[in-house]
Amino acid sequence: PFRFNQHSPKQPSVSDDSHFSVLGLMSDSDTVSATSTEVDTIQSNGDNGLRQSKSIRKAFKGYKTTTFLSLVGEVVFCQVMWAYKSAAETEVTVLAGSVRDSWHVARDYWLIFALCLVARLIILFSWKFSLFKCCDSHYGAFWMLFSSIQWVFYLWGYYLLQEEMTGITWTPHALVVPNVSQVSQDLEMRDCLNDMGTLGCVNRMNRQLVCQELFNDTVCSGYVDVRTENDWEKCCVRNMYSLERSRKYLAGLPMTCTTAFTIIQWFCVLALKWVYDYNPMLAGTVGDFINGATIDILDATIFSTYLLHEKVLYPKYGIQYTDPKGMAAEENDTLYFYLLWTWIIAMSSAVLSPVIFTLCRSVDADTPSAVRTYQHAVRELMESTRMLHHDQSHHLVDEAMKLQLEQYISESGGKKAAHPVTVLPEAGTEEGLSLMDGSLAQAHMQMQVLLNARSGVARRGHGSSYKVKYSDRQEPREEIVDITRLVPDVSEPSRTCGPGCFSGWCHGTKSQHDRFEARAQVLDSLRSLFFLELPFLAWRVYIELATLTV
Repeated sequence: PFRFNQHSPKQPSVSDDSHFSVLGLMSDSDTVSATSTEVDTIQSNGDNGLRQSKSIRKAFKGYKTTTFLSLVGEVVFCQVMWAYKSAAETEVTVLAGSVRDSWHVARDYWLIFALCLVARLIILFSWKFSLFKCCDSHYGAFWMLFSSIQWVFYLWGYYLLQEEMTGITWTPHALVVPNVSQVSQDLEMRDCLNDMGTLGCVNRMNRQLVCQELFNDTVCSGYVDVRTENDWEKCCVRNMYSLERSRKYLAGLPMTCTTAFTIIQWFCVLALKWVYDYNPMLAGTVGDFINGATIDILDATIFSTYLLHEKVLYPKYGIQYTDPKGMAAEENDTLYFYLLWTWIIAMSSAVLSPVIFTLCRSVDADTPSAVRTYQHAVRELMESTRMLHHDQSHHLVDEAMKLQLEQYISESGGKKAAHPVTVLPEAGTEEGLSLMDGSLAQAHMQMQVLLNARSGVARRGHGSSYKVKYSDRQEPREEIVDITRLVPDVSEPSRTCGPGCFSGWCHGTKSQHDRFEARAQVLDSLRSLFFLELPFLAWRVYIELATLTV
């Protein structure tokens, strides 16, 4: 839609912009439910403005179920990892190699869970009694930190424990192949007879196996004797290695660890969403930035599955991944640790981003927003109308229209944005209005108006006027035009690069009423691009490009 611009006075009024509805501007935010989240007010105690005592029961009202389920999920995760360690250690005869929890990861699960639980209790009571005189968002940020950072360890611990409890199996492979000499071909038989004589040729053609590689004690695991024409020769036997993990069911669960983790990892994403959306210390005021934070966490969780990919693990264990796949090779764990640290940085940054945003807000849950928005004005207008407050309702109508106009301006690129328009002839304003409303009865009247219209680019001027620079090279080249003669040029957006195509890229996705959140979204998008999306793309191309089919 066509957008407008206007400076916001301290006392909002509609003035000459009240007729801007001529272009039929609408927005999803025009419809506001009366049951929307209410704007909290500051609770004071006398003239000194001290806050009233905070209630933990009230803070967790509506959040008790999600908090309880998150804690249960952590306990289940810790127990599953402990059960997996116990099950894998009983299969050391099956899982050959160094199969043991040398890093004590299964034990550290419970330690991390206990530390984060104690930290949350300390933060909760610090917030209740205002021990450090911090804003609610500061307490809320640390609550989010110790409710989310442990999930990074839980996921990393699973992959580390899986790698620690992985065994190596092998199958001996004799490097011999069947003799595929084509005795039916006259030329081959003739050469055989000429070179070796009748008896030698018969022995050669009756030979069943051909040695591919002779025995070498430095690279071969053994040898096999193969009969030649006149003697026996030692052919190399190499072990073909592969990785093996425990398939034993977990104690108390009718599933393996891999199956259990497949369920738990998606619960991890859900638990993190609950942590960010349902912060008991910032009830209902987490902001749109937080609401979209779980997308990166979901991507990072999918990214983590590459840590168990054979192309990454085989070099770490000294196994050749390329053909012939499975042969012994030089150990090289560089690729594995590069991928591990790439994922740790991506996942940690995605988890910490909402925490840093909340910490930097420096707001209280019971403090109204410092910047008025259209939604605030409409909610107060509906309440004022129900209470039959005539003067206050009129004032709120003016304010709501002014704030909605500012939102249109911000979403359309700002005050200096250029808009492709079609300018109707001055004498045909009424016809132009009818054209925009779709109410002309006769087609020839529409054509008459459009034939006399001119195309150009409009920028906001004073009041309801716009400065239009025409693109048809006719005179006048520029003109001050009233908004009633302007029609949005819907064909312009289809061009590759129209007016203003390189503007507004760093304005964020929200209106100018919350500049902090808009800037935070821009910075978070850059963080997501460079720390998650591009690395994820590079690793995916490296690992999966050879197996992709079109």
